[in-house]
Amino acid sequence: MKNGTLHLIPSSISPDTGKNDVPDALFRLIKVIKFWVVENTRTTRRYLKSLDKSIDIDSLQFIEMDKHTDHNESLKALTWLTGGHDVGLMSEAGLPGIADPGNQLILQAHQKGIRVVPHAGPSSMLLGLIASGLNGQRFMFHGYLPVKSHDRNQAVKKLEKQSIRDKASQIIMETPYRNEQLFESLVLNLHGNSWLTVACDIDSTDAFIRTLRVKTWKKAPQLNLHKRPAVFVVQGFDE
Repeated sequence: MKNGTLHLIPSSISPDTGKNDVPDALFRLIKVIKFWVVENTRTTRRYLKSLDKSIDIDSLQFIEMDKHTDHNESLKALTWLTGGHDVGLMSEAGLPGIADPGNQLILQAHQKGIRVVPHAGPSSMLLGLIASGLNGQRFMFHGYLPVKSHDRNQAVKKLEKQSIRDKASQIIMETPYRNEQLFESLVLNLHGNSWLTVACDIDSTDAFIRTLRVKTWKKAPQLNLHKRPAVFVVQGFDE
């Protein structure tokens, strides 16, 4: 039996993004996929229904894959694929496989010789980078920094040194309720002449994207970043 295809399906990163932003070809594909691997079944069902109310949600099969997922769930998804079914892999926001545990299934699919097809869509990390004006030729995505204040401060200093050494932008993200603590760590621990981009609510009507020297951020009016999805980009000052 011929294997199915693992489709990497982007999802919106903003509530403002509607079905009109989904390309026709992707929209048609989403409507026919019956097997899904997702981070959260409830939000995925709601998102699919928002795209097209005619989708029979109850006829779809879902596997949840997050950082707590055991190996058996991944094997079940592979069984779907080796059984000839196309499978959609969807993250909670943006592109699957980036800051997303779905990369485990993608790698296993490659090991089984299963076709993997990525589909274009928004990525808050990349959108934040291209809007920053900082180095898009060389960059590194760090994901989440440590939660504890001391460890986070040390991580900030380390990534600034790495930025200077490699002449590369450093991209960071945080859970929305810890944005303000991260921003404070960045402003307190980065060199005053280093560049810092704050990009929050990307792809929404309330989007805020600004790149300033750290010393300028220190004098700027206080930002309200609490519970706003955000990406931070740093480019270290090389004296």
